[in-house]
Amino acid sequence: MIKIPFLLLGLFCLFLSLLVAGGSAGALGIFEAEKGPGLGLAALCFFCVLPCYSYAILTCEVLQLGAVSGRLQTVVALVGSIVGLLFGLYFIVKAITLLSVMLALFLAVPFGTIAYMVIWGTFDTGTSRIVLSLFMTVQIIGAIFLVVAAPTIVKNGKLVALTAVTLAFAFILGLLHGLVPNPLVSIVDALAALVISIVATIWMLPLLIGGILSLVRVVRAVA
Repeated sequence: MIKIPFLLLGLFCLFLSLLVAGGSAGALGIFEAEKGPGLGLAALCFFCVLPCYSYAILTCEVLQLGAVSGRLQTVVALVGSIVGLLFGLYFIVKAITLLSVMLALFLAVPFGTIAYMVIWGTFDTGTSRIVLSLFMTVQIIGAIFLVVAAPTIVKNGKLVALTAVTLAFAFILGLLHGLVPNPLVSIVDALAALVISIVATIWMLPLLIGGILSLVRVVRAVA
């Protein structure tokens, strides 16, 4: 039997982790990619939308919201996937551009290297460590609540994969920030943001296809 209070708590924790990543990225100016703990955190926030959406749909199904939920899911899937693809392309282009500029400057000894060091040579790993730790903690707590609410969730490969990949990206991002020498962290962070954005964009494609097919079915049913 599904325990709805735990399901809602788990969903709340997932959205809270999204707010942690997104709020931190916005507050620290990461979307400008010129300060704060890097573009990787913003890309992680973008990817986190996928598990939040998937678990929200699961919650609607459990609460048996009926036909309204189905139509709403169709609209959200279609609009959300289109917006998600646009954001994904934005992050990919931004990460590639940023990475290209940083590498070009870093390798252009000596004046380019000096310019790189002035702009991106210092990386706030302390802030990134705090934000990523909080993000992972809330994500894990949310996953525990969801499993307690509905143990059968572990049989849903898509949901498990989304949760695992989200946590893996956060862990790897934090690991890179800690292992790489500080002057090079901005470069590996941009590279990580590129990988995360590509994976998230690819994952949006089935959502877009599903939204289109659902819309076709709804139109046929109405007609």
